[in-house]
Amino acid sequence: MGRQALLFLIAASGALAAGDPGPDAAAAHTDIRRELLSEFKYAPAQKEPARSPLFVSPSLASQPGGPGADVVTMAPFTVRETVRMEKLHSDLVQEKSDARTAAIMTKLGVGVHVLPAGPVTFFAATVFYIPIVVGGGFSF
Repeated sequence: MGRQALLFLIAASGALAAGDPGPDAAAAHTDIRRELLSEFKYAPAQKEPARSPLFVSPSLASQPGGPGADVVTMAPFTVRETVRMEKLHSDLVQEKSDARTAAIMTKLGVGVHVLPAGPVTFFAATVFYIPIVVGGGFSF
C-alpha cells in the first residue's frame, strides 16, 4: 500500500511539472504591475442642477409643502457654561497626571501595602521597598 501511494504522488507531481493547466487555465492574463502603476482618470457623473423656485417669500417658506418647508429658522442663542467644560477637562488632565505619578511610585515601592488575613489586617508603609512603618490590626 505504501509503494502505491508513493507511485501516485510521483505521478501527480510529474503531471503538475509537465504543465497540466487544469480547468481554470482559460483565465485572462493581466500584468498586475502595469495595472497598479496605470493612472486612473476620475470623471464624476454630471448632476443636473437643482431648479430653484421662481420666488421665495417668508410666508411661502412657512407654509407646509412650500419650497422652503424643510428650512427652519432658529432663534439666536448664547453658548453658556463653557467654564464648567473647561473645569471638567482640567480635572481629567489632573487625574491622568495623578495616575501616572501613582504608577511610578508603585514601581519604586513607595506607598502603603495592606494584607487582610481574616479578622487580622497587616500593613506596611515602604519607601523604595524598605519598610518604614509596620503594623497590624483586628477587625471585629
